[in-house]
Amino acid sequence: MRRVTSLVFAASLALAALGCKDASVELVKLADKSCACKDAECGKKVLGELAQWIKDNPRARGDEQKAEEAVQRLGKCLTESGIAPKELMQTLGAAAQ
Repeated sequence: MRRVTSLVFAASLALAALGCKDASVELVKLADKSCACKDAECGKKVLGELAQWIKDNPRARGDEQKAEEAVQRLGKCLTESGIAPKELMQTLGAAAQ
């Protein structure tokens, strides 16, 4: 559970780095996709989509509460699909730069 908490924190930092587009809408969609994943291959695909979205939307904004909840779900579901928390944090950190 500690790793998931760290993961959520890192994802929240990535979200905070995002900066006019409603981020919560896309993040909810990505969270839904990640929670449908049954294996790491699917999780990696969603993680790649998330990383690309972060790069493409550096000034995204929106409903912060919904976005935070979506990021928490994303982190939880991606780790449950088999993505290592370290890989998730590294990918999100690199995308936010």
